[in-house]
Order: sequence, then C-alpha cells, then structure tokens
Amino acid sequence: MSRSKIDNFSWSDLEGKTVLGWRPGSAPQVVLNSLLLMNDVKDVEVITNIAAPALPGAFISGQGDFIQVFEPVASTLEKDGTAFFITSLGKEIGNFPETSYVAESAFLKEHPTIVQGWVNAVTKAAQWINDSPADEAAKALLPYFEGASEESIIQSVERYKSQDTWLTNPELTEAQFTTLQQVLIDNDLLQEDQKVNLEDIADMTFAEKAGKGAN
Repeated sequence: MSRSKIDNFSWSDLEGKTVLGWRPGSAPQVVLNSLLLMNDVKDVEVITNIAAPALPGAFISGQGDFIQVFEPVASTLEKDGTAFFITSLGKEIGNFPETSYVAESAFLKEHPTIVQGWVNAVTKAAQWINDSPADEAAKALLPYFEGASEESIIQSVERYKSQDTWLTNPELTEAQFTTLQQVLIDNDLLQEDQKVNLEDIADMTFAEKAGKGAN
C-alpha cells in the first residue's frame, strides 16, 4: 500500500523510497525481497525492525512511503484514507506456499486419524470461506479481529477471493515448491546445491484424501 494514490503502479515507483516491511526471514519479507530482485528495483529502503502489530501505527505517524500488510489491516487503512492499495505480493509472486503445517514422520505414522482429521478440517474451512458470501464469511471472522469493522472484513474477504488467496486444494504442487525454493535461494536461506525434491520431504497422502472429500 502507498501513502499517496498511484493509478498505474510500477515496481520502479519504489526506487528511492522507504517500505515498512516485516521481520527478516518471515514469508512476507522474503517474498518482497524476491520481487524487488525480480523487478530489478534498486535504492529502496525496507524497514524490517518494526513489530507487525506496530506497523500500521508507524505508518499512520508518518514513517515510510509504502507499507506491506495483511488483511483486514489493508482494508482498514484504505477505509480511513491513510493508505492506498497498489498491488498484491501474493499475486505477483504466484502460487507461493506461505503457510504450512509440520509434523514429525513418527507422529504421522502413529496418529494418522488425528492428522487426517486436521487436514480435512483445514481443507473444509478453505472451501467454506471460498464458497460463502463475503458478508456471511465476515460474520464468522469478525470476532477474531478486534477493532476491525464488519465492512473492512467484508472487503478483505472479497479482495482475497479475487486474488485466489485461499486455495481449496491442500496438496503442495511442484510449481509451488519450485517457487518456494527459489525465494529461499534469492534470500540466501538456501543454496542452489541444497535444493531437494518435493517427494523426498513431503507426504501428500493426507492432502490427497482431503482433496477427494475424505470425512
């Protein structure tokens, strides 16, 4: 989001500017850095030492030319006229697996019913929020976002739906995994010779069953 309205955003608009971003090593921070590299953006200062809850307040107080935030903060800032939406980093980077759930292989073998139930629940939740009207979804989400208005939650849901943020297929694809590894390499969190094959580190059995409508 930008402090002033930009009708036709170009990544070069960030050159010579300051962006309030996320902590080093976090998914939002590494994705932003990769996009800056991909778009050959130079001379941009990304502030990474402000805690996420304090980012909106810092921006409102005058720090930064741009800010990187999740919903419903984005819609709230927009509604207040404090910031203007310019682009979605999620759309820009492609299908990036921003969130994952990790369990030890021993736990997967010893508690398959628990794991399958968890994966099914997450899958059904994503399907529900995608299929439900924005106002209905907002009523379920509102209690979890103290201080946010129902209007901002509705706008958040509509925006995320338009961006295909909530994928209903829980399986991690080769394309998504390739994007993830490239982002890690861009940020010196993984070396080229350390890349691995998806099938060597991930068990898609539970996701496959959930995708087929397992109960």
